[in-house]
Amino acid sequence: MGILNELPIHATIMLDYEALHSWADRHWESSIIPSLSEFISIEALSPSFEPEWQQKGELQATIDLFCKWVEKQNLDGCSMTTMTLEGRTPILIINIEGTAPGEILFYSHLDKQPSKPELWSEGLSPLKAVRIDPWLFGRGSVDDGYGGYLCISAIKALQEHDLQHPSATFLIETCEESGSYDLPAYLDAYAEHLGNPDLVVVMDSGGPDYDRIWTTDALRGLIHGTLSVRVSHEGVHSGMAGGAIPSSFRIARILLDRIEDSKTGRILIPSLHTDI
Repeated sequence: MGILNELPIHATIMLDYEALHSWADRHWESSIIPSLSEFISIEALSPSFEPEWQQKGELQATIDLFCKWVEKQNLDGCSMTTMTLEGRTPILIINIEGTAPGEILFYSHLDKQPSKPELWSEGLSPLKAVRIDPWLFGRGSVDDGYGGYLCISAIKALQEHDLQHPSATFLIETCEESGSYDLPAYLDAYAEHLGNPDLVVVMDSGGPDYDRIWTTDALRGLIHGTLSVRVSHEGVHSGMAGGAIPSSFRIARILLDRIEDSKTGRILIPSLHTDI
């Protein structure tokens, strides 16, 4: 009798899932793909690759395009704010009121790395969306244009099917491909807009295949720097100065060996080791 009592509930869950899945497929094709294709056509180079990014206005254009798409979704309890600190790349913050406890912060970015058309396969172009089912090809669509579309659509799907969801905040920047050097200033200036999230979802990772959903818990970090060693104000012949003037390469190796064990590759600075 207990099993029979559970059957109607199980059937309802399956019905809701099928309806949700069907809605998502239609929404992806009819709503997301057209706007994402338009996003591909905007070069929107990150500031490290385009010194005149302000004059070109393409980073702001990607935000304007995305805002236009979000407005068409008619989300309940949704507000959008574009913020631009002087001399810094713009960001977009979207807040969606929740119908259930909890807060989620979604992160993605709209700036892109440079594209080299000559390296693209025949028939493909970085700034022209090309659909070869089921794939959509174009610069920035995966890194990271899709992120905002996907997460906004997830909330929209729940609202369309009268399902509850926590409060959702979206932080979308345009400086990520340059190392996000503008982001800390925005986090300091507009922290109150980001709430107190219980979960942070960064839509900017990858996976080894397309057969399943991949979740990234942690990534290895990177520290970039320039090491210069000078042992003489002018070039000298090794036959005369070798041994008398120390080798700059030897000094560089000694300095690097303080950081990394060259035999094993182990990093020797304790503070750079983090439990994962």
